[in-house]
Amino acid sequence: MKQINYKSNIALLVFIIGILLSILTLLIPNTNILYLGTLVISLLYLFMGWYLFKGYFPEGHTLLLFLFGYLYSGVFIAATFYGAEWPLAKTFINISPAWSVILFSLIFIFRRKMPKKGLIQFIIEAGVLLLLSILLIIMLK
Repeated sequence: MKQINYKSNIALLVFIIGILLSILTLLIPNTNILYLGTLVISLLYLFMGWYLFKGYFPEGHTLLLFLFGYLYSGVFIAATFYGAEWPLAKTFINISPAWSVILFSLIFIFRRKMPKKGLIQFIIEAGVLLLLSILLIIMLK
């Protein structure tokens, strides 16, 4: 139980850092350190999301948790592309709300198997990612 709590705290810290970096990337574009930090967070979720999410959903299958990490990563990579003004930024930004909606759908499907604390955490984080996606779309216009 102690290790699960440790993993959930690390996952929460990574998420908070990612959201802060993403918002700062939106507010202060063309700042290398900000979009590189967001890129690191995105890659962390892509490659280690399955491990981090074990703190929220210990019984979750590794492939399911990898998919969660992929969806989180997609929203953060959209913020990275926006901040760096890289090609395909518009594509990533326009598809990021779909990633958030898919994340909400998966959370809804597996809600009965998740611990209550993990479910609440996933719902809050998915909502924040959806708000970030909408903010990205507004900033793009």
